[in-house]
Amino acid sequence: MRAFTDEEVLQRVSQLPTFTGFPNGVLDVWIRSTADEFDSFDDKAFTYECYGNTKKPKFVMARNGTTNAGSYGLKNFADYNHKGCAVLKSDTIIYDSHVWGLHKKKDAYRQVKGFPYFRDNNKNNRAEEIGAEYNDVILANVHRAGVNSTVIKDWSTACLVTANLQKFFDFLAYMKSKGKPPLTVCILKEWPAATAAAPAKLNRKFFFDNVRLNLFGGSLKESQVQGLEAILNEWDKNWAGKDDRWLAYMFATVHHETDRKFAGIEEYGPDSYFKKYDGRLDLGNTQPGDGLRFKGRGFVQITGRANYTKYTGVLGVDLVKKPELALELKHCVQIMFHGMATGGFTGKKLGDYFKGNTADWINARRIINKLDKANLIADYAKQFYAAISYTT
Repeated sequence: MRAFTDEEVLQRVSQLPTFTGFPNGVLDVWIRSTADEFDSFDDKAFTYECYGNTKKPKFVMARNGTTNAGSYGLKNFADYNHKGCAVLKSDTIIYDSHVWGLHKKKDAYRQVKGFPYFRDNNKNNRAEEIGAEYNDVILANVHRAGVNSTVIKDWSTACLVTANLQKFFDFLAYMKSKGKPPLTVCILKEWPAATAAAPAKLNRKFFFDNVRLNLFGGSLKESQVQGLEAILNEWDKNWAGKDDRWLAYMFATVHHETDRKFAGIEEYGPDSYFKKYDGRLDLGNTQPGDGLRFKGRGFVQITGRANYTKYTGVLGVDLVKKPELALELKHCVQIMFHGMATGGFTGKKLGDYFKGNTADWINARRIINKLDKANLIADYAKQFYAAISYTT
C-alpha cells in the first residue's frame, strides 16, 4: 500500500456522502488495500484526535492490520453464517460505532451501531463487496491479533484487527488516557495518488472570452473574475478529472444564487426578520438569536446552526463561533463544492444527474432547491459548459 498524507486522508473522509463533520472525540480511519492479498494484514489504520467544531484533527498513530476476514472466515463461513463471510462496506463512516469493551475476554472496542456490509460466499480467496447489502451489529470489533502476526487466519471474520500486539496496546493506552471515549470508525477503499496522472488544464482564456460575451454582457468586474478564478482553482486542485458538466452546473448555480456577483451573499432583511427562525429545530437553532446569527451566507447560502456546525467540520474553520467566515471567498467555494458534489445540501448530488450518457440539466436543480428556476439555471449551465475547453 502506498503512503498517505494526513491531508489527503482527511479530505477523503470529508468527501464521503454520510460525512457530517469530524467528531468531538477519536476517529479511526482504516484504508483497505486494493491488492487484497489473501490472509494478509495489508490494510492500515490511522487514528486521529478530533475536536468537533474547533480545529482540524490531529494525527495520533498508525497501525498495520486488516478490515477483511482471513482464510477461516472466507472458506468456512458456513460454520457461523450460511449466507457468507461478512465484508464491511468501504467508503463508509459510522459515528461512535464502537465502545470500550471486551473481545474474547480481551480489552477491545466493540461494535454497538450498525455498519453496512456484504456477505461473500464464492470462496475465491478475496473479500469482495458483492451481492445484497446488510446493516446491523455483527460484532465487527476493533481488536488485536498476536504478538506480531503475519497471517490473518481466524483472527478476523469481519473485525478490524491490528497485526502487532504492542501497537494495539499503544492504541488502547491512548484511548484510556482520553477516558475510553466512543470510537468513530471509517473504512476507505485505497485510492491512487493525485499526482499519478495530472489532468489536462482547462483553457482559461477561451473560458473567460466566452462567458464574458455570453453570460456577462461583454464585461467582467474584477470581483467577478476573482470568484470565477477561485472556482476554477478549486476544480483544478481537487476535482480535475471529474465530469466537466459538474463544473458547468456549479458555475450556473453560483451565477444565479449570487445574481452574477460571484461573491459571498448574505441573506437580506432587517434583524427582526430573522427572529422567526429562532427555535427552528429542523435548522438546529436551539438558542435565542440563532435565526439572525446563522442566517444564510455564501455562494449557496447555508442556514441554521446545524449547517454551520456541519461545515465547521468540513472546513476545519469555526463557523459556529464566527459565522461571517462563511462569506470569505475560499470558504464559499469549498462549501459549494462539498455540498453539490456529495449531497451535503439536500441529499441530491451532481453525480445523480451527470454521469456517463446521463445529463439532466433540469432536475439537477434539486441539489439546491427543488425545481425553482430550474430551466433558467439549466440554460446558464449549458452556456458555461460550452465555454469549457482543454485545447490551447
